Amino acid sequence: MNKHLKEISVRGRYAIGLSCIKLLLRERNLHHSEFSRTLFRKLGEFTQAKKLDVWEEEVKAYLPYNETSDETISDLQKFNTFCKEYNSSIDKNWYKGVSLEILEASFYDELIEFYKKPENRTIKKVAELCESIGRAEMYGAMSKGNSKLTLKYSNEILEITGLVSEFDFQKIAKEYPFSKGDGWGKTFNIKTFKRK
Repeated sequence: MNKHLKEISVRGRYAIGLSCIKLLLRERNLHHSEFSRTLFRKLGEFTQAKKLDVWEEEVKAYLPYNETSDETISDLQKFNTFCKEYNSSIDKNWYKGVSLEILEASFYDELIEFYKKPENRTIKKVAELCESIGRAEMYGAMSKGNSKLTLKYSNEILEITGLVSEFDFQKIAKEYPFSKGDGWGKTFNIKTFKRK
């Protein structure tokens, strides 16, 4: 673990994770696609969000883990079979409802297909960990001087991606210190975040 990572605000840690996603997309030559730009723009709203509860609800649609998990799909299929057996009128796509209120159906389908591809599993996992960083301390008091959960998720992102050398953690800690904003740090536009 980098000793300076714990000095970085929650928003700064989130930005590190999002930068890892951007680097992974660039590695796969996907960073210029409309799909990638839309996904990155939505996930990037966290660093400047004033109402994190609203951000949390909206970003869930962009991280549809349930629909891309084979285990959950199996459970949903079992539930759908149960509903059919007992003449229930529940639509087989009921679980897409919340996501489709926020996303266009075509983008949602593209998102599901993107996350299902084995070569994109790391991106999906990092996106999920970013969301976990954003939500970890949302409804509880952050422990004074640290956020062990967001630190854990940040370290996991760096381990999974192997992108530690892409960041100047000391510089990031100075720009986005944990000591500001009760650990959340200052709000900022993700486009202004510098890795080094």
